[in-house]
Amino acid sequence: MIRSPAAAGRKFAFLAFVALVLIWSLIGFDLWIANGHAAADFPLRPGETDLSDPQARRWSLLLIGLVLSWLVLLAALAVPVLLVLEGVQSIQRKEMREAKHKADTQEIARNQMLIKEALARQPGRELEIINRLLDEHAGERNFLLPLLESPFADPQALDRLAASEDMGIVLTVIRNPNCPAATLERIYRTHVYPDYFFQALAAHGNTPVVVLNELYRRPQTIMGLDRSFAANPATPREILVEIAEQTKESFVVQRLLANPKVDCNLLALIELALQRTERPDDSHSRSRLRELKGQVCTPP
Repeated sequence: MIRSPAAAGRKFAFLAFVALVLIWSLIGFDLWIANGHAAADFPLRPGETDLSDPQARRWSLLLIGLVLSWLVLLAALAVPVLLVLEGVQSIQRKEMREAKHKADTQEIARNQMLIKEALARQPGRELEIINRLLDEHAGERNFLLPLLESPFADPQALDRLAASEDMGIVLTVIRNPNCPAATLERIYRTHVYPDYFFQALAAHGNTPVVVLNELYRRPQTIMGLDRSFAANPATPREILVEIAEQTKESFVVQRLLANPKVDCNLLALIELALQRTERPDDSHSRSRLRELKGQVCTPP
């Protein structure tokens, strides 16, 4: 793969050189044959006319060689130039995306402050305010996103917005702790691109157990799902046991140790898992293991 205009230039310069050598070698060979025939002065057969003109043939071959040489040189120069132009356009597109992302981030931060101020002015009416703002700003993505992050977002409103074609909106809906179990399952089963939401679904405490089981057992298309499963209190215990028996990641061990479902038997598996990780002496995990042993492994 050509990764830069400079590399492209070197490659096509070499190819152009090879092409030029081949062109002039063929022309030289043809001239040599023509000269040989002219020097041999073969007698004409009866009724045959001599149409050959050695001098004209030489000029024709030289002209063909020059034309082909210029075409080769132009092609060798054109490709790097086109790559340079493509690179410039790619940089411009990247700068435009970054500028838009920065502007969106700033607008979202301003809207977060507006929402916070609106809620602070009328304590006790948070649900009403959030629902009103959702209706007023239904077509404004940068206002919807912070609204959907609110702990006061109504489950019915979340369910409605889960049908959005904007995957960012749907992902924010899933991440809200108020998102209903039925909504989460519907997204998992009916969305055109469910893989985009697997990590958020694996981490959500309202995701139905049947979905968590299917998601864990299905062929892996998203990396790092064990981290989400490990910390989710809704994850079935048998999945937590499998993760503890198989994982080699210290971060997964840390997430398991944060799961409220941990009991003494599971704790023993997690301790063995820590030994297999890249950080078997992780101080945070060691401290947490000692703490949990004193809580869940103490006889009644």
